[in-house]
Amino acid sequence: MKLEGMVTQVKEVEYVGRYKLGELISDKGGFGTVYKTIHPELSEECAIKIFRNDRVNGEQLINFLKSEAPKMARLRSHKNIVQVLDAGEDKGRYFILMELMDGSLGDWVGKLPPDRAEWVFKEIAEGVKHIHDNGYVHQDIKPSNILLRYDEEGGIREVKISDFGLAISLRTEGSRFLVGGTMGFQAPEVMQGHPPTPASDIYSLGVTFYYVLTGRMPDDFERSTPPSKLSSGVSRRLDKLILNMLNRTP
Repeated sequence: MKLEGMVTQVKEVEYVGRYKLGELISDKGGFGTVYKTIHPELSEECAIKIFRNDRVNGEQLINFLKSEAPKMARLRSHKNIVQVLDAGEDKGRYFILMELMDGSLGDWVGKLPPDRAEWVFKEIAEGVKHIHDNGYVHQDIKPSNILLRYDEEGGIREVKISDFGLAISLRTEGSRFLVGGTMGFQAPEVMQGHPPTPASDIYSLGVTFYYVLTGRMPDDFERSTPPSKLSSGVSRRLDKLILNMLNRTP
């Protein structure tokens, strides 16, 4: 019996630290690639993010996470912040291990019902407020960094802010771990080279909310255009809130 053509090549198993890389979740992020993995002690599915060395100072980031661990542990206990379970380095590759979610707000751009949007935005705002109240700035708020967990019918039941490990501490006088942020979502003053502040996070939130509701990025000509003019069902209250967040004066 001939075996030619019947041999299947076995894919080499890859590990980062003690974590076996599973299904690829995303390689579109600006700062790294995300895979599924199994936590060896908890026997639960998690997400592991491996950072791009050209975008993130991995060594400085990991040292920061370890030095700030007690304080950040309190932050990560908030219901609207993704839990970071581990962080480390393996052969020059820096990673963080996070709880696994079902999707992101980026999946709902132009499709999120306005009545549900108000609840989702409130959950996000509570998480951002908690970050700011504890002396941190996120500095990369955007739809893909807002992760979601769904109910059995596919509805949104949990909303959590991710990549909080990339935040900077207001107490470190602008210590930076990232090379840039995300174009379009950054506040004007950050684009001009000023350090990010809580006000710049609020601006990024405004852009995120505007984009999710309308499917369009606000620009110089649309900043005064209420989202309700571009998407039906948006309340005047939400219009006013988002336009105030997009105020160019921090």
